[in-house]
Amino acid sequence: MRVYFELDHPESRAGLCRIACQEPKLDICDISTTSNPNGAHKLYPLVWRFLPLLDRQVDWLFSRDLDSMITSREQSAILEFMNRPDKSFHTMRDHPNHQNKIMGGLWGVKLINETFRSQMEEAFMGLLTDPVAYRPRTKRGADQFLLMRHIWKLVQGKPLLSHDSYSCGKYNDTIGFPTPRKRQVANNFVGAVLEMNLTLDIPCPINCRRMGHPDWTYC
Repeated sequence: MRVYFELDHPESRAGLCRIACQEPKLDICDISTTSNPNGAHKLYPLVWRFLPLLDRQVDWLFSRDLDSMITSREQSAILEFMNRPDKSFHTMRDHPNHQNKIMGGLWGVKLINETFRSQMEEAFMGLLTDPVAYRPRTKRGADQFLLMRHIWKLVQGKPLLSHDSYSCGKYNDTIGFPTPRKRQVANNFVGAVLEMNLTLDIPCPINCRRMGHPDWTYC
């Protein structure tokens, strides 16, 4: 897991470093020393997590929010994407409010195909020159707007695998999640903010249910 951070307080930096020393699979990146022609620290912070698109050491990227827990439901969807050699980009929408083309913390990409990697790099470089990428931190939604403007046009169609529980009528070529939703369980949707402790208990449209499982009312 790679975490980008901006911390000025010495104690906070030291605490994060201690965690990194204890977790060999945790990679922490100080945004002030991360390369970007326009200065990575000036970027809208929710765009920082997209920076591995330019890292040639990265073959798989899954963009996530730190306040959400990775669940077995999410894992099943990701494994389905990973096992599809014909798909290079993955999106998930698992709540009635997940209406954006690409949710900022619910997408992934395979960069193992050199042609597709180069296309993604070019698209992302365009994103980095967009003034919206440097808008004030107090503004919301810049990350998802940028993904829609610069990445969506490249990935929609053949290379895209979308798991969608509620807005499948809005987007073409979506499929239902491979597991039914656990009812009466807190944080039972992908991307749930752990602290909010919400439970989603809304039936999903029949056409959003997994093929072969029309009985999954809570799909």
